[in-house]
Amino acid sequence: MVRSKLMEMGSAVELVADGARVGLGGVLLRRKPMAFLAALADAGRRDLRVYCFLAWMDVELLVARGAVAETHS
Repeated sequence: MVRSKLMEMGSAVELVADGARVGLGGVLLRRKPMAFLAALADAGRRDLRVYCFLAWMDVELLVARGAVAETHS
């Protein structure tokens, strides 16, 4: 039996703890998980280590909300 990999946004955000390493996909504004990142910021996550190919508006959104400890690009 195949189990669905889909979940509600809030459930996904709960899986990310303060201080977690977060890898972001996409390039510039293409295929970036902006709604998920906004939900992380709204949830008050802090000290995230963000890994991405090109840091842009996605990472800026988290930095502006005080959620990022380090970025790796």
